[in-house]
This record gives sequence, C-alpha cells and structure tokens, in this order.
Amino acid sequence: MIDHLAPLVFFLSSEVWIMNSCLRSLMLGPPAKINELKDLKERNAALEGRVVALESATASKDAELASSNS
Repeated sequence: MIDHLAPLVFFLSSEVWIMNSCLRSLMLGPPAKINELKDLKERNAALEGRVVALESATASKDAELASSNS
C-alpha cells in the first residue's frame, strides 16, 4: 500500500514546489529575478565543475582497474 502512495506523495510535493516557484516569480520584481538567474548560473557552473571532476575520477579509476586486471 505504501509503495502505491509514494508516487502520489512525490507528485504532490512536486506540485507544491512548482506552485511556490510560480508565487515567488510573481512576488519578485525583475531585479530580483535577475539576481536569482545569476545565482542559478553560478550554481550550475559549480555543479558542472563537479561533474567534470567526477568524470575524471571515474576515468582514472577505470584505467587503474583495467591495468590491474591485465
């Protein structure tokens, strides 16, 4: 029964998040939106950097594993 309810709960929490985002957008003026976009771009750049680092670490570990298996 709980497994059946999990998607519904997730959907409802997603809907709440979307509604909060919409309300925030309506309440914020253009300068606040510009700042929010800048913050999101900075967070995105930081996350992209982390992805590159993780991909590099994965490639390094894969190469290490391949050499140890030969």
